[in-house]
Amino acid sequence: MNADEYRQWALKCLLIARRTTDPEKKARLVDMAATWSLLAHKRGQQEPTVQQQQQVQPKEGKNLKRKAQRTS
Repeated sequence: MNADEYRQWALKCLLIARRTTDPEKKARLVDMAATWSLLAHKRGQQEPTVQQQQQVQPKEGKNLKRKAQRTS
């Protein structure tokens, strides 16, 4: 499982706990959500982060002017 899946399970536990009136069940569900969240956090630290890089492309008009100035 990846970190997002663990987070989804944590959220499900919290949503069920919110609808539960039994205090014991509610406490167990909140504990389960905390455990899923902890697992998500640990998994998130293990997963490599993917970063996208953008290169700024010069405008063609400016490049052409510079090339023309260099060749003159």
